[in-house]
Amino acid sequence: MERSFPGYQVLVKALYDPLLRMPYQILFSKCRDDLQVASESTLIGILLGQRSHQSPAVITTDDFELSILYHDFVLLK
Repeated sequence: MERSFPGYQVLVKALYDPLLRMPYQILFSKCRDDLQVASESTLIGILLGQRSHQSPAVITTDDFELSILYHDFVLLK
């Protein structure tokens, strides 16, 4: 997970299939909180919430849970 600009963009890098190691990214923009997480963890679940800061996206891994209030997101392959 990377922070592109403090308090503005959060980039989540992940693997779709751990055996085939197919990468994808989710870019959250205009985030309200300043996040700095750098770790490799197993994704347990993701709830995208509602954009425009209405309800947070929640990313749950085997190590931590991350809540992000965001304006918009893009799924990149």
